[in-house]
Amino acid sequence: MIKQPTQLKDSLHTPHFMEVEIFMREVKGYDEKDIYMPNKLAVLFLANRYSEFESFAKTKEYINTNIVGESVKERLLNILEKFHVTIERLRNRYKRKELQQGILEWDVSTNWHYSRDNFHKLILGLLNLQDNEIFLNQNADDYKLAAKVAAEYEKVSVYGIEFSPDAEYVGKIRSAVIDNKINVITEDALKKDFSDLQADKIFCGLQTGFLDERPFANDKLEKFFENTLGRVCREWAYTISAMLNQKPGGRTIAVVTNPNLTNERDKSIRRKLIEAGKIEGIISLPERIGNIIILSDNNTSVKMLDVSEVTSRNLNEMDVEKILDCYTSSSGENFIVVTNDMISTKNYILNPSHYLIDKKITFDKFNRIIDYAQSIRRGAQQLRFDELREIKSDIPTDYQYLTAQDITEYGLIENLPYIKYIDKKYQKDILQEGDIIISKFAPFKVAVVPKTECKIIASGNLYIIKTYEGKNPYYLALFLKSKAGMMQLNAFSSGNNVKIITQRDLECIKIPYVSAEEQNSLVEEYLSLTAELKSIGNRREELINKIEMLFA
Repeated sequence: MIKQPTQLKDSLHTPHFMEVEIFMREVKGYDEKDIYMPNKLAVLFLANRYSEFESFAKTKEYINTNIVGESVKERLLNILEKFHVTIERLRNRYKRKELQQGILEWDVSTNWHYSRDNFHKLILGLLNLQDNEIFLNQNADDYKLAAKVAAEYEKVSVYGIEFSPDAEYVGKIRSAVIDNKINVITEDALKKDFSDLQADKIFCGLQTGFLDERPFANDKLEKFFENTLGRVCREWAYTISAMLNQKPGGRTIAVVTNPNLTNERDKSIRRKLIEAGKIEGIISLPERIGNIIILSDNNTSVKMLDVSEVTSRNLNEMDVEKILDCYTSSSGENFIVVTNDMISTKNYILNPSHYLIDKKITFDKFNRIIDYAQSIRRGAQQLRFDELREIKSDIPTDYQYLTAQDITEYGLIENLPYIKYIDKKYQKDILQEGDIIISKFAPFKVAVVPKTECKIIASGNLYIIKTYEGKNPYYLALFLKSKAGMMQLNAFSSGNNVKIITQRDLECIKIPYVSAEEQNSLVEEYLSLTAELKSIGNRREELINKIEMLFA
């Protein structure tokens, strides 16, 4: 059973940060560099303290006596001196509890493109904090989650690790209004060993990019990455370091982006985690949020839940309830349990959509694309933009160039861009009648190359499928463009801002098996309907042009 937190009492009206900024700007001789979120929070905090002591002298004494850290103390005293008029104004305008709630609930960080309140409810629901446990918020950012736990879970010890001075400033302000319940640690979790902490529950915030070096203070962390080639991904480095700070039998939650669950570069990391039984679950959320990875001990399978397409972009309360219900009850159409052995046969891919597609696509008999394809290759990968610009032609030639934007719902556009010639090194990239074209990037486009008098080369962002002799390319293209085909293309793709499908994943797509006669019948109907649709489209354009010419 998930333990519910002790809620803050009353529904309070809290000040908005823009209101505080307006008040700060009304102070004579203010410095522009002082008007930023951490200092706005500091003003709110000082108004809360002043409201309690009703004296600037006692507020100053409180800072000198109770705030740990000379730099934080100095910054607060400076704000108290500069903005005492603003502080007094806020103290007269709001109750102490309203000021306190604002301090705890404001989003101070600018790193997020969504409200974190419901996201934090989801994290806490999954962690299921219990009395007398130790909670560690690694990469604590602006300490909003750590403050929430410290304020609402009375018997949980709270630690936060973050290395920036601003984070320390904000963390100690938030901790001070809840009786210094947060242990604010200003360090880089990779450069100092915190494994002795042995936290029961950990949440590790997202750190993206790559490490230029390997500053691992922890020998176990160094050993984990010893055979990893190239630069280490920050997401995995901090996730693993957090896991190593966990007590046996505890639980660690981190956020990772889509590529880290599927790419070849991080396969060895995923393999180590699976073989060690460390991965309990993966939850795919909307792209702007990422994927939650849940780490614990002795797992022989992974619980996978994909709600990336069925929840709101920002997560609402109902979304959170449904996600927690699906995960804890191990049920739902977007939920599946996958054994570690199965994951090992799938290149240690951890994206839930790769496994859920088998649950959603249930053909009685099927083939894979590779059963139809004599070859699958990329287009002219080496043809760069500057080279293409040099060989483009404004007049018709015997050579043309094809990109994804030249593919429509009917097929290829009629007037592809012309080029002056095709270099010998691109001869192998010349398209043949019946070749199937698929865009590498979403939204995925599919077409069959028609008979043409020109020689066409495809861009490197297109895949070219050449089917075996006797296989109908239009049947394969027809299926890939169908709802079931697109569902698979999207399921097997990965990426943060733009989804990409790899050749390896393309080969995995299931094609329903039907006889050659049925294939030909379907294709015949498809071509007939496409021709009719194109005719309607042309007629529509004609009518639009006539309307536009009425007053020409």
